[in-house]
Amino acid sequence: SENTETKKNEQIREYGQTKLEHNIHLLSVIGEIEGHECLSSNTKTTKYEHVLPQLAAIEDSSDIQGLLVLLNTVGGDVEAGLAIAEMIASIDKPTVSLVLGGSHSIGVPIAVSTAIASSMVPSLVASYIGKDKHAVHRKVNLAVKFNMIIAFPSAVGMAVLAVPIIHSIYPSMEYRTGSMMMMIGSSCIIFYALSTVTSGVLQSIDQMRLPVIHSLISLIVHIVLVWGLMRFTGLGVYALVIGNVTYPLLVCVLNGYSVSAHLGFKQEITKCFCVPFLSSVIMGIVTFVVFRLFHVLTKSNVISLLPALVAAVCVYFVLVLKLKGLTREELYEFPFGRKMSIVADKLHLLEEEFEA
Repeated sequence: SENTETKKNEQIREYGQTKLEHNIHLLSVIGEIEGHECLSSNTKTTKYEHVLPQLAAIEDSSDIQGLLVLLNTVGGDVEAGLAIAEMIASIDKPTVSLVLGGSHSIGVPIAVSTAIASSMVPSLVASYIGKDKHAVHRKVNLAVKFNMIIAFPSAVGMAVLAVPIIHSIYPSMEYRTGSMMMMIGSSCIIFYALSTVTSGVLQSIDQMRLPVIHSLISLIVHIVLVWGLMRFTGLGVYALVIGNVTYPLLVCVLNGYSVSAHLGFKQEITKCFCVPFLSSVIMGIVTFVVFRLFHVLTKSNVISLLPALVAAVCVYFVLVLKLKGLTREELYEFPFGRKMSIVADKLHLLEEEFEA
């Protein structure tokens, strides 16, 4: 009837909810989560005092057989968001959550790793077809090394600066839970970067089905793990973070095993992993100290982050070259590598070239 349709449209407009066919209830969580503090009138929000009673009503209703949750948020009150997540997890009725859109702080390193993997494919295919085993191993090793040199400091920097970053983005909100989630989840940058480049290697050697199989296996493990943690532990939203770390970890382990099996390839460890890791740890300590010193002086997270980031870049650059993580030829392969080599030469960080 017309009254029913009008009521349905009103419910969509006011609360982002409606009842679909087959007695499925649609609930949308859009914009920022508004919790204990009111946000500005210019901000699109989902009010948790509207969502929680609706979830309770959905659980209690005999007419509703399932729940579809559409998520497209940009943060907000972490505790209120956690309350909504725990409430959804406690519903016994079949529930499906779809995450739509959104941007992620891990986007830059993952984009770099994807670019490296894509650019590597033609050259690696040529070497593989030409049966140049040495060239294949060298190119794979170099691609992995480049990825790790970018991924390790990104992960450590995100973990060390998680609190000021989250607090700067959401200054009026409770930031501790979000900061802890960023700290725990930062390691997924390394695993996503490694799984991306190893998938590119497998595609280059005509094993395109293997990354798909490995992703499917990892997805199944991810779903089971997250379900188990949500069902049988009190981790709440942290279970999702753990699941998001284990998924790329398992993919890169399976990919790495397949690359070794098909190419007889043994990854170099010291310069690819140990040097970036050690350099990143020292960088993280220096970054934290610089941030704290400037924060004591300025009392501002944003202002203190700028010198901390500059210190991070400089310290990491010096350490990677000083520990011989990159040769001159490898540095030339990086964007602006020749310009960086001029700075490195002035600081005596690179070994001199000797003509044969």
